[in-house]
This record gives sequence, C-alpha cells and structure tokens, in this order.
Amino acid sequence: MLKDREKLYQAYHTVLSMALTWAFVLVLNQYFTLRVPMVLSAIFSFVPVVLINIFNLNRKNIISYIVIGCTIPIFAVILWLTKTNPVRWLSDFIYWCTSYDGSKNLYKAYYANFTILLLAIVGAILFYLLMKKEVTKICLAVIIISTLVVLSIDKINVSKTVVGICIFYILTVLVELYGIIYSKRVGRQDKKEGILYLAPICLVLAVIAISLPSKPEPIRWTFVKNTYLSIKEMIEQWQLDWDYNFGDGSEFFSLSGFSDEGNLNNGKELITSDKVSLKASAVAEGTKVYLIGAISDKYTGASWEKSTDNYVQGEKDYNLDYLEFFYALSRQNEYTLENYPFLHKSRIVLTYDNIKTKSVFYPLKTGRISANNNYQFEDEAPQILFPQRNGKGTSYDTDYIELNLEGKAFQKMLREADKFTYGKAPLVSSNKVKLLEGYTLTSGKCFDPVAMANNYQKLKEREEIIYDTYLQLPQELPDRVKQLALKITADCDNNYDKLKALEAYLKNYTYSLKTDQVPEGQDFVDFFLFDGKKGYCTSFATAMAVMGRCIGVPTRYVEGFSTQLNEREKDKYIIRSNSAHAWTEAYINGVGWIPFEATAPYSGNRYTKWSESVKKPSSTGDNTSNNHPGVTNQPEKVTPGNQKQNDGNEILKISIIFIAIVFSLLLTFVLYYNLMRLRYKSELKKADYSKKMYMQFLRILRLLSKMGFPLDQQETIQMLADRVKKYYQFDSVVFQDIANIYMRYRYAQISVTEQECKRVKQFHDGLYNQYKKEEKQYRIWFEEFTYLTKRNKR
Repeated sequence: MLKDREKLYQAYHTVLSMALTWAFVLVLNQYFTLRVPMVLSAIFSFVPVVLINIFNLNRKNIISYIVIGCTIPIFAVILWLTKTNPVRWLSDFIYWCTSYDGSKNLYKAYYANFTILLLAIVGAILFYLLMKKEVTKICLAVIIISTLVVLSIDKINVSKTVVGICIFYILTVLVELYGIIYSKRVGRQDKKEGILYLAPICLVLAVIAISLPSKPEPIRWTFVKNTYLSIKEMIEQWQLDWDYNFGDGSEFFSLSGFSDEGNLNNGKELITSDKVSLKASAVAEGTKVYLIGAISDKYTGASWEKSTDNYVQGEKDYNLDYLEFFYALSRQNEYTLENYPFLHKSRIVLTYDNIKTKSVFYPLKTGRISANNNYQFEDEAPQILFPQRNGKGTSYDTDYIELNLEGKAFQKMLREADKFTYGKAPLVSSNKVKLLEGYTLTSGKCFDPVAMANNYQKLKEREEIIYDTYLQLPQELPDRVKQLALKITADCDNNYDKLKALEAYLKNYTYSLKTDQVPEGQDFVDFFLFDGKKGYCTSFATAMAVMGRCIGVPTRYVEGFSTQLNEREKDKYIIRSNSAHAWTEAYINGVGWIPFEATAPYSGNRYTKWSESVKKPSSTGDNTSNNHPGVTNQPEKVTPGNQKQNDGNEILKISIIFIAIVFSLLLTFVLYYNLMRLRYKSELKKADYSKKMYMQFLRILRLLSKMGFPLDQQETIQMLADRVKKYYQFDSVVFQDIANIYMRYRYAQISVTEQECKRVKQFHDGLYNQYKKEEKQYRIWFEEFTYLTKRNKR
C-alpha cells in the first residue's frame, strides 16, 4: 500500500511538472511571438516531462542508458536521410533567433517549433529538480505569486491557461504546506497522503477561477504603485537636497567618485551609481551623445581648476566655437562639401532628474540652447551655467551638430588647419553659401564679407586667449612627461596627427576602477604614465590634455556624460550617473575645439565611421529619423587608434572564412565523389551481365566523346563505329565488337553472356587507361565527377 502511494505521489509530481512546463512554454511562446499552436506546445511540454520521469523510475536499469545512447546515431541517421547539414542548420537557427523580431515576414514555423521544444526540455529539467524538495516548491510558489502581481501592475496580459496552472500549483503547495505543519503537530510521519486526494479539488478550483468573468484589463494596483513611487521619489529628493546643502556636494557638476574635491591623487576605488541623472527626448534610439558638464583649464599637478576670465567679454563662447567651425568649412572647396559629409544636425531635449547643479549639460558644437520655463543661462564663459542650482524637472533643448570625426575630408581639414592664421577674411562664393546653409542651424548672413571680417576679429581675440590659457603647465611637471610626448609625436608633421598619436599611445594603458595612491609630491600624470600605468577616465583625459600641451597644442579637461540612448523610461531615454565620464578637447587652429577619446573602452562611443556615399547634406534640422547626411541608419563602429589592427583582423577573419569555405567545399566534393564511385561500383558488382554491359557501354560512349568521337544526335551506333574503326583496339577487341554486343541486346533483346560482358569490360578498361595517358589528372577527376553526378540524377 505504501508503494502504491509513493507511485501516486510521483505521478502527482509528474502532472505538476507537466503543467508548469506547459505554462512556462506558453508564456515564452507569447512573449517571443513564436505562434506555436497550443496543442503542439502541450505535446512539446508533456513528452519531455514523461520521458524524464520514466528515466527516473528506471535509472538503475542499464537499458535506459543504452536507449539514450542510441538516440545519437538515430538522430544522425535522420539527418542523413533528410540530407540536412547539422552545422549549417544550427547556424541558420541561431541567426534566426538573433534576428527574429516577431514580424510575419521573418517567421519560420520549423524554427519556432524547435525553439519551443528546446524551451520545453529546459523547463522539464528545471521543474523536475524543483519538485524534489519541499523548500524549492514553496519558493517557486512565492515567485509565481510575485510575478503575477508584477505582471498585473505592468499591465502585461497572460493567457488564462497560464493563470489557471499557476493557481492550481499555488493551491497544491498550500495544501502540502498545511499538511506538513499538521503532520508535525499530531506527530504523524505520512505527510503526502492528503495532497493525493485534494489535488483534483485544487484543479477544479483553478478551472472555476479562470472560468469566472474577468475585466479586459488586469488589476491596476494603483494605490500600492503610486504610494511606492511617491515614497521612493520623496526619499531620493531628501537625499539629494541633503547632499548639496549639508554634504560635500559642489554647486557645479563633478564626477562623483571620480575625484575628491578636485584632487586627482586620492587613490580610491571608483564607486559608480545607477541613479537616473538626466532624461533625454526628441532623439532617436541608439543615439550616442557626449554632454559637457564641466570644463577645466588649469592643471596643478594634483587637480584641475577653472579660470574665470578665459573668454571674449560680451560673447557667447559656445556660439563663437560653433561659428568658427563653419568658417573652417567655408574654406573647403565646393566639390569636397558636396561629396563628403562633415556633420549631422541634431536636437536633444534634456530634463534633470536626480541631480541638482548650476551646470548645464550640452553637446559640443551647440548652436542654440533654450529652456522651457524661461530659465536664464550664464553663457559667456566656455561652460554654460545656470545662475543658481537647478534640480529635478529642469528642462531645456539644444540644437547641435555631430561631427564626422572619422571622415577623410574632415580629418584632412584638421591636418591642414596648422597653416591657417586669422587675417583678412576670405570671400565665400554664393554657391558655397548655399551649400553651407544646408549644414548650419542659422542663416547664411554670417558669411557676409562685413560680418565675416567682424567675426574673424572676435575669433582672433578668442584664439589669443585660448593660447594664453590652455597651454598652462605647472613648473614642477617632470621633464620626462614632455620628452615622452615629443617622442610619441616625433614622426607627425601636424597637430591633429600628433594628438591622434598621443591618443593611440594612451589606449595601451590599463583601464581600471581602482587606482594606486599617488606618492606625496609626485605629479599625477607623471605617476600615471611611468609608475601606476592604470586608471579610469580622469587619468586618461588628464594625461592626454597635459601631453597635448607639452607639444604646444591648447587642450582642456572636460567632464560630463557619455552614453548611448537605449534605456527608455516611458517616453524618455534615461542617462544614469554611471555614464559620467571625462575626456579631452583640443583647439585646432581656425576650426575650434575638437574632442579626443584616450580611454579605450569609450572609443566606440566616440568614434563612428560614416558612409561617404551621399552627395549633399540634408537641409532639415530634424533628427527624429536619425538619418545622417551621408550616414547609414546603422553606422559601422570603428576605433581610430586601432584602425590598422582592426583592418588586419578583418582581413584575417575574411581569409579564415574563405579558406574554411573552400576547404568545406573541397571536402564535400571529395566525399560526394567517393560516395558516388562506391555506389557505382556496388551497383555494377550486383548487376547481371546485361546491365553490366549497358553501364559500361554508356561510359565508353562518354570516353569516346571526350577523346574526339562524340555521338551526334542524328548518328546511330553503327555510324559511330564506322568512324571509330580500329583507332582503339585493346587485346584484339575493337569498338565495332562492343557496338554489335550492345545492338543485339538493345534491339534483338538477346541477353549478354559472361564472355561478351568481359570483352566490353576489356575495351572499357583499355579505353579508360588510354584516356588517362592523354589527359591531366584533375580533368579526369572532373570528368568522372560530372558523369557520376548526371548519372545519379537520372
């Protein structure tokens, strides 16, 4: 009786596992839009569970393992019979899984069915293991309850079948749990018996529950959800206010965890936060953006500081920088402007979240910035600021341009910029003004000769301020830092290539969230370059800026955010605190500030290769479609510092793939060729004399054709024999003899004798040997391969 109850209990677990596996499969079937019919999904779910439990019952029987072992050759035979290449099929399946987006045009039923089968097998194994322990069963019930609540809150629909299975499972677990508690109280050992009788009742209750009328929308849990969000928002705001009013927080943005009150020598481990700092909108998904938050110009050897008078009085510095770039474009010839993309016009709306600061975050080359609630900006200095700290809810939008930093024409412009000096403003033709208006966010009035002369004067004054401010270095800077910079750039003949050489050199250093303490009195950059040789973005950006100044190029240290907008919250993309970053910007004569990324892990976010196939830039400023002028919707990512290495790797990969394909084709050819030969020989061996003669005669005709005696369509066998005559004779056997044997068999229906069959074989072998003497080996193989292939198709 006890054994019977044990078997029933195992059967109950089997049913429970089948139900859970089916629910698991149904949820994934709906989530991934696999469109597998419910009946088929049930079969896929039940069969693995049954097989696992059968194996469990017979796991001590060696036959069970023999049966499992036999599945492998059976599977191989099925593949062979269906002529399926398993490697190729698996590769196609993986590609489909990664590319399928739920659309009907990409849907393939056999891949979807196979996916559900795999998921069912995984689910069957998982639930089989979970059902073995009471604790895991209870934990699973808690997880299911929590998941149902979350799905309800997020308004995610789940089929009633899944809900019914979940209710059935939860009820049975509750019954079992009560049975365990009750058995312990009364001192009974048998705690399994109750569920065997109550499980059907639980099933009936579950069916009744899902059969009752329900509203089209799930339970909203509005009060619970709103209360939780309100409390969370209130606590975060209190914490933010406390940090800025009573903590160590500055009025200005700084990289939290990256520096300690401006001190670079703290030697602490970087601790990042995933709090949402900013939210972005009016921009396409996947857009990569760098947002300037703080600009520093004075390096002390241990920290970065900000000057207060490094700008042209009465002018918006970001506007001058923007204007200077377009004057640089105006010096390019019309053909270059028409055929090579230099920029892409963009727009972004930013909203502050868990951040409170005077700093305004904006992209480089911003042409316009305006706040939604009439916020005022202090925008004369290089860094745009609010008059006072602003926090959550502050919103403004900017129009800016993305630079084609990897463009050939763009880089050529930067390389030639060293020759430029501000003097007389060059005239700009009307045709070129029209081209430039397609690029700019403003009108073409700035290209008027009078306006250009006036603006050139302002830009010349700004250039003098930049060279006076952004080349500063501490007197204590060790000479070996400068010597290293000069050594790295010795082979470069322009400032841009020198900066790229420094950038590439620094990318060889180790990126690490934990740095060593800089010894007291030692310069930060000197320690990083020669002793520590590892760090996070502040180390790389500081070293790049200092070494740039060592070779005579004005540089500035910039802090802000570097992110790719993929994570969405409602209708906005979120930018988290852990996207905070530091980088270097260098001043290029007559062009303006250009960014450089010396921190290797961020290189892909900064540098993107654009297609240069578009003739003219777009004249619209709307970037919601994310269509770059001359840029594909999915741009190719490249890392400039490693461009040659990447090209070499790509060539190596292509070469390996090509060799693998050639080798696979060659191997397939050899295997197929030998299989056909074996098949032909086997068929020839088993055939009677008449069929053997016929098979060899057809081969003789093929060989004669290759040797200059083809059988024309209007020609008979006898006519061919008259042409061949005695050209080929092997042991007194000529083709006329073979033709006579064939014609007696073919037209007089006279069976071929053993002796006649031997004579045909004798002529066949002799002719084949003669053919081998006259032809090259590879042609012989190819001829035989084509013959066997054609014969195999008949």
